[in-house]
Amino acid sequence: MTQLLFIVFNISFFLIGRSLFNLLNIFTNNKLELDKQKIFGLRIYVFYPLISLFFISNLVFILNFFFQIKSTIPYIFSLFVLLIFLNFFYMTNVNIFKFKFLVFFVFPVFLSISSHGIWLGWDTGLYHLQNQAWIRESNLVIGLSNLNVWLGWSSIYEYLASIFWLDDNYVVTHFLKLVIYNFFFCFLIHNIFENKNKFLKFSSLGILLFSILDNVGYLGGGNGFPPILTVGKFDDALGILFFVNCALIFMRIMDQTFSKLELSFLFYFSLLGFQIKQNGAYVIFPLLIYIYFYMKKNNLSFVKILNLIKFPILLGILWVLKNVLVTSCLLYPVSFTCITNLDWYGIDTNYATEGWLIRPAIDPRLDESISDQFIYWLNDSKNKQYTYNFLLSLAIIFIVNKIFLVKINKIKIKESKTLILFFIFLILIWFYSNGANPRYGFGVWLFGISLFYRNYQNLEIRPLFEKYLKFIVITTVVISVALTPRIYSYQDFLNNPINFSIVDLPWEEEYIKSKFNFGVYTESALCWDYVECHHIDKPINYDDSLFFKKFTTQISP
Repeated sequence: MTQLLFIVFNISFFLIGRSLFNLLNIFTNNKLELDKQKIFGLRIYVFYPLISLFFISNLVFILNFFFQIKSTIPYIFSLFVLLIFLNFFYMTNVNIFKFKFLVFFVFPVFLSISSHGIWLGWDTGLYHLQNQAWIRESNLVIGLSNLNVWLGWSSIYEYLASIFWLDDNYVVTHFLKLVIYNFFFCFLIHNIFENKNKFLKFSSLGILLFSILDNVGYLGGGNGFPPILTVGKFDDALGILFFVNCALIFMRIMDQTFSKLELSFLFYFSLLGFQIKQNGAYVIFPLLIYIYFYMKKNNLSFVKILNLIKFPILLGILWVLKNVLVTSCLLYPVSFTCITNLDWYGIDTNYATEGWLIRPAIDPRLDESISDQFIYWLNDSKNKQYTYNFLLSLAIIFIVNKIFLVKINKIKIKESKTLILFFIFLILIWFYSNGANPRYGFGVWLFGISLFYRNYQNLEIRPLFEKYLKFIVITTVVISVALTPRIYSYQDFLNNPINFSIVDLPWEEEYIKSKFNFGVYTESALCWDYVECHHIDKPINYDDSLFFKKFTTQISP
């Protein structure tokens, strides 16, 4: 039952994205051929699910400025039905989508197995569900981070997930990540067989091998390929989007081919990554490099570039405005971005959480060198496992490349050095943020694999393997997708293959009435879906007399 629902869910996102792209053509008077239009060397249909995710999530986000989302859900879903129905008015060759059996059936069946036995993670109880509950029950709340400091980490994922609650079952919110996984494997297989750009083709081959190796190695594997995390965590989804953005950007920088349509898409996808999590903001650096080369190649001014991307910029400004209204900070919880004279600015804003965003791999120790810090970090068993397996994967991929690929010339692409410099930059940023947690580096490790193929013009697949390429790749990608769910998911699925998956609260929390003037708190700090809950008991003021509700702290900053 769960598999069938996700198949329908995934196809719906594809069809919604298709309609949105067609409507965009109509409203902008473009003459882009539906389904056949190519961006980044791929048919546009590969990106339809991302178009859906971006549109739906930002629609909910904008609506929530003025409305509680629960009351708008019937209208939102009516819009979905209309967009799906519109596809029947512009049917094209039904055979145009390559690998549709894999993308619409095989991949979703395997990926949806991850819905079995999965659970709501700790962070979901700490703030994800509560954030979604506020979105459902109220329009934007000023100073919401004063109620629960973690609510300042608001993600576009929360807005998107808030419309997919099934009473007390949150399994459909998990489907949202699976749509991104499905897109990712679709992206890889189309790169290999459809894309003429060798950088994306060979990088996709390397990443497929990387994904297989994730399941084999020291202490059972785990080398940095995005695993399906618990419901609520979206570091895996961000890692995928981050890599796709970076790969597309650097592909065009290296081949010096640019277009207005691709520029727009890069901004939309980059904005989506930033909205999912602030780590996604790292993609702004290669994006700026891309803009520089775009301006240079087309002899355009920066003003003209801004005119081309004005809509995603406006959405970005609106997202930052939301940050200010909810937390008093432009980029929460970085203290120097906070506006301290706003009456909802509180001590929690820059005290309780900044250390979770910006800190070295260990607690700050000024007397220790980077090498000492790395050794300290590596002594952790989990970090050691990821490091050993990543290096082992690199060695195996290097050997496989030597066997399967042959160098045809010695042309060096000077722009490829930018990849190495950016990778070093990412490593340093990752190491000095979030305690160098491996799960925050999924996109970094995927990008690292692409470095093998930076001089892609020199490479060709050996003729011996070329004729068997389709069989090898399809077999590898199916195995990779099948290995993405964990063993416990397969066990749960085999025990209950027909039953619909249920993901509910793992236990019933004991809520304690606040000693002060508002709400409740819990000893565990987990609020789950209870809106009026503190993660710790503290005095705050709540004003619901105006259109925008407001929380202010009683503790002086």
